[in-house]
Formats: sequence, structure tokens, C-alpha cells
Amino acid sequence: MQQWVEQCKQYSEDKKRYTFQIVTNDAEQRYIGWVSSYRIDGGYNYTKYQGYRTIGINIPDMSARGKGYSYQTLAAFIQYLLEHGEKEIHTQIWSGNTRMIHIAEKMGFEECCRKVGVRSVRGQVYDGLTFKLNRDK
Repeated sequence: MQQWVEQCKQYSEDKKRYTFQIVTNDAEQRYIGWVSSYRIDGGYNYTKYQGYRTIGINIPDMSARGKGYSYQTLAAFIQYLLEHGEKEIHTQIWSGNTRMIHIAEKMGFEECCRKVGVRSVRGQVYDGLTFKLNRDK
């Protein structure tokens, strides 16, 4: 983590970032996770090349969940990406992640692709879902 922090200090202000670490905004300033992004192609598959900007969040600290950090962090990250030239924002979720589905829908994301039975989580099979942000919402 310290190496990552030192590396980020070297970034110029005009370099666009595609990942941020999440730290609580209180006296403790506890590290709780990260938000990042990647590209997907027209078939909604990961690509190293041109495609849609797709965001994700991970808060592995169970005690930090359910406190609004995901919503606040994603809102700030989306704003940052839009201000830095992204036109469309997507997110990909597995169908069993009902908390993230709720957050995405609350933020104005709408399901645009469902791949049936492509995700396995703890021995259960789930659909892979792709959502696109409806900026009018």
C-alpha cells in the first residue's frame, strides 16, 4: 500500500486516473477498499483496447459495509470520469450481488446485458449483468 501511495504522489495533476483507494472521512481515516475501472467491448467483454468505461468497487472490510461508502465513492468516481472526458459509464455485477444492484439502480444505471449462468460465486451459478448509466436520471 505504501508503494502505491508513493507512486501516486508522482502523478501529474493532468494525468487521468482509473483507480482510487477508499479511506473513511473521519478521525480514524481507515482504509476500507478501492474503486477502479476497465474497458469492455460492444459484446460487454473485457478489452485492453477502446470500449466502454466500466467501473467497479470493492469494500472487503465487512464492518464498513452498509454505511453509504459505496454510493458516495461511486458517485464521486463517476463525476471524476465524466469531468475527464468519459461519455458513457457502465458497471458489471453478478446477479446475486443484490446490494450492488440496488446501488446501481439508485444511481441511474439500467441493465443493458444479461449473460445467463456465467458467474460462479461460492458454489452457486449466477448471471453476469452489465448496466449502463442513464445520465438523464
